[in-house]
Amino acid sequence: MSVSAKVDKEGLSAEDFRLAADSNSACNLSGIVYAFANIMPRIWAEAQRVGGGTRYVNEHPISRLFAEQIEVLTRRREYGDAYELVKLGATGVVRGPKFEPKP
Repeated sequence: MSVSAKVDKEGLSAEDFRLAADSNSACNLSGIVYAFANIMPRIWAEAQRVGGGTRYVNEHPISRLFAEQIEVLTRRREYGDAYELVKLGATGVVRGPKFEPKP
């Protein structure tokens, strides 16, 4: 993964850490993904400043909190079932498999 040249030079802010902490009670997957994606370039910039790489980014506390809440919100479907639905949709035979959320 490459980091954009337009990375915020100020690094991670208290707001970034607050958003990660607040993600623990979030129920909107798209909001979590949007916030995480906006913070990720600053995590990469920090990793580069300290000589870290992918492992540093993957194990950063902010990454951990966001990833955990994404997993919490999506765990209602077994991975294998979700994978099969995605493979079916990718064949082009169907325009997006019928998805029924589990109760």
